[in-house]
Amino acid sequence: MKAINVKNPIPAKPEEWLREIAEAYCDARDAIPFAELIDDKEEFDEKNIFHFAPGVCLKFRGIRRTKNIIEQTTEAALSSYVATQDKAAVEFESPVMAFAFCYVASHFGLGLITEEHGYSIIEFVEVRRAELIHLIDDEKNKYDTTWNNPGNRKAFHDKYCQWEKRQWLAWLKENLSFPFDVKRMEDEDDAYFTDIARHEPFRLGRTFSVLGMSSEDDLRGVFVKVKEGRKTGHVPLCDVEVTSRYNPNYWPVKEYVVWFANR
Repeated sequence: MKAINVKNPIPAKPEEWLREIAEAYCDARDAIPFAELIDDKEEFDEKNIFHFAPGVCLKFRGIRRTKNIIEQTTEAALSSYVATQDKAAVEFESPVMAFAFCYVASHFGLGLITEEHGYSIIEFVEVRRAELIHLIDDEKNKYDTTWNNPGNRKAFHDKYCQWEKRQWLAWLKENLSFPFDVKRMEDEDDAYFTDIARHEPFRLGRTFSVLGMSSEDDLRGVFVKVKEGRKTGHVPLCDVEVTSRYNPNYWPVKEYVVWFANR
């Protein structure tokens, strides 16, 4: 089978799966009204929200939605659901658990996780079901991205006014969770005109881990301590990007980078 191009890596820890499933569920729930517009003969509500799991899986992994991929993912999720329905009838009465099962099964169908790994995720979710429901229902966890919409100048202006008053070093220390991975998107001039970035760590295009905050200066802004392999160093936070939008550090870093570019 041809390898699937996955832009966004799968969660590495059970807790990360729990949070992502909550985000995926909210994404699917927001899509219910639009599904009814597409097919007015079918009634959609949270009781059958598990049908949305394959599509949300593809969206969250950044996988191109070809006909074959959609069919493969949907078949894996729904056939697994049907095969397990008798054994898990009580669990599947919960729309949240039915969705979680199909979301994980979609990853298995794409070959992104093993069957054993899939069952271990579902077992963890079942044990932490109350926490999952809390994450879904907690409106505070919903990040307002309207400022990032190019067409919404007012939202950007309002956000920028907040940024201008912000003590960035203190705010970042409070809102970032370390360590986390980033990719360097900007660099010194030599990285653009030579091949130096290929041979030196922390340079343009390279991926490395941020270990913590470092310092701040007027010219380059906030610096962070980073690690690539066995080497450690310091780079300007304005030069990096958290590649996955579903990493909790994505938006705090994005806010800083956008503010720094527009100051």
